[in-house]
Amino acid sequence: MKRGLYWVVTLAVSLGLLVGCSLSCPPTEGVSATQETPGDVDPAATAASTDIPTPELRPAIIADKVNTVMADPLAEKTWQAAEEGMEIYPDGRVKAESESTALVDVEEGLVRVAPDTTFIYRRPDADTLELELDADGQMWLNVDGLEEGGTVDVKTPSAVASVRGTTFSVRDDGGDIIVSTRVGTVTVSSEAGGEVEVGAGYQTTVEAGKAPLEPKAMSLEEAVRWGTAAGPNLDVVLPVVGVADVFTVTGYTSHPALSPGGDYLATVYFIPGTSEGGALVYGIGTGEIYTETLPSDIDDVVYNPVTGQIAYAQYNPNQICVAEVDGSDPACFQWSSYYAYGDVAWSPDGEWLVFAARQSGIDADNLYKARPGDDDLIQLTNDEVGHNANPSWSPDGQQIAYVFYDDYDQPGELRMMGTDGSDSRTVLTSTQTYDLPVWSPDSSVVAMPGYVVHETKEGGGLWIVPRDGSDPWLVPETEDWACNSPVWSPTQTGWPLFFYVYSLRGEQRAGVHWYVPDRGMGPIYLLYASFGPVWSADGSRVAFGYASKQDGDTTTVVNVFDTMFDLFTPLTE
Repeated sequence: MKRGLYWVVTLAVSLGLLVGCSLSCPPTEGVSATQETPGDVDPAATAASTDIPTPELRPAIIADKVNTVMADPLAEKTWQAAEEGMEIYPDGRVKAESESTALVDVEEGLVRVAPDTTFIYRRPDADTLELELDADGQMWLNVDGLEEGGTVDVKTPSAVASVRGTTFSVRDDGGDIIVSTRVGTVTVSSEAGGEVEVGAGYQTTVEAGKAPLEPKAMSLEEAVRWGTAAGPNLDVVLPVVGVADVFTVTGYTSHPALSPGGDYLATVYFIPGTSEGGALVYGIGTGEIYTETLPSDIDDVVYNPVTGQIAYAQYNPNQICVAEVDGSDPACFQWSSYYAYGDVAWSPDGEWLVFAARQSGIDADNLYKARPGDDDLIQLTNDEVGHNANPSWSPDGQQIAYVFYDDYDQPGELRMMGTDGSDSRTVLTSTQTYDLPVWSPDSSVVAMPGYVVHETKEGGGLWIVPRDGSDPWLVPETEDWACNSPVWSPTQTGWPLFFYVYSLRGEQRAGVHWYVPDRGMGPIYLLYASFGPVWSADGSRVAFGYASKQDGDTTTVVNVFDTMFDLFTPLTE
């Protein structure tokens, strides 16, 4: 039976060493290291002791784990490998190691344990649940089992959070306590005095010995951290460690791209109301900004997935250029009687470029491929009217998806063909006029936004188009949504799939990012950002951007995060 309980979560931070010493300090004299050191595992320990207590209260249960999670289920001060279904009894401990996480089922809901986090599970009585969190740890909670009017009190050495909502996070950030709320309202008070209400989408910080700060909109960093505990089931869909770099670009940015190892970010920018703009490359961690290495008359920069070289189409003169990872030492190529229009894409082996161009005397844009520096230009499509655009090379190197338009201001159709131009076929009609078809990592399907009739706001949605010719399907619940910028995860299958929604009919949360956990499932709200996620090819880094206008000036703040890519392991099996 679900009850409204009084929760106590005690955080040991720099002011309160209750947990800091009991879990991580060296053993005291007369106590063996085997008993007290959490890194020691009893080789004879099994998934659960045979001497299991029979408490009146329901134990916590490990519902899921990724990578190395340890447990001391019976408070025996001996660690063992945690297993799904393991019962954690009062005073028992759970520890998620680096690049690891655990999902713990308590009677009232779910608790997601962040990497490098240890907590003790306690139930002093039938009406109290106590979670004692180690320093610098983080937990996300979804307490959907509370009765109406019930509350959850989260106590730390410097703050108390009284939760009337269902979904919130508590994080120890070097001694400062950060409380953020996803659903409902949290009242945060401090022993130093002061109290604030933290509504959904907001966060507050309690510095040691001070009153809680006035709540502010959830920062991009905090919102992205929620990707480790996303949706009602606190799923791992965007596993990040923390911010690797933050930098600001004047104006709006478009077509951001990370180099394969995540060391550079290239983007095109423009300043509203002016003719100013261009392209730049930013060195992650070095802070170097390269603007002189790239021409201003380009609208896209793409990285070679193997070498890291940059490719782009320049409009004056019309040519295709290849440069080093920072944009330096460009080598540009022209073909007589051909005008390259852009839409440049690399082959997955980094050997070829495919792009759109127009031949003199032909009133059509066709697709071509060439090796950088090679005089040979291979024509892939042969239309005499219309426009072939937005080519996208499948990760297995066998197919090219692209869009054909009779006219750019009309709906187009999604086509696929062999990399030599053979077997061209239409696989979806009425697609978005300007978006790029995006292959899943296993090359089995393409994600494609649906075309929106702007006069009636009908159509739209997000289509998934199989390569094998079977019927495409619309992602459930996205009909009449104006979607764009689908991004697959760097997993084997590509799920979860992220996308941006810039308009919903009669609904809120337009202009935000959503994700689809798997085939046949509907979208779940993720966060508000101007762009993202932008993954590096190796999955080690991911970038998001947030554009805002202050005092008439527009800037885009770009956050680059290190990821815990190993947390994707269950999704790739």
